[in-house]
Amino acid sequence: MKVGIASDNVGFSSEQNGELVGFDIDLGQALASAIFGDPEAVEFVTQDNQERFSNVANGIVDVSANMSTNNLVSDATGGIDFSSIFIQGRAYWFVKIVAIVL
Repeated sequence: MKVGIASDNVGFSSEQNGELVGFDIDLGQALASAIFGDPEAVEFVTQDNQERFSNVANGIVDVSANMSTNNLVSDATGGIDFSSIFIQGRAYWFVKIVAIVL
């Protein structure tokens, strides 16, 4: 699973002593653990704010952990969907919308 992250967002995703650390890193590993049973089954991809929506929509990353404002425009355009708010500061994860046929 590929998770898009900001390159230097201390507390969320930054490098310390050669390792990625922060809330977004922990959350990405928790998501990989929940889906694949392996917290290491995640690849973190550095992206900037301009790439965060298009990277998800175009399949470059599976989810993006960059902070974003969810509003009518961002929610209705680009073919992505937002998670529920998980930080009071209005941080979201967003994923590509896919049709599931049962």
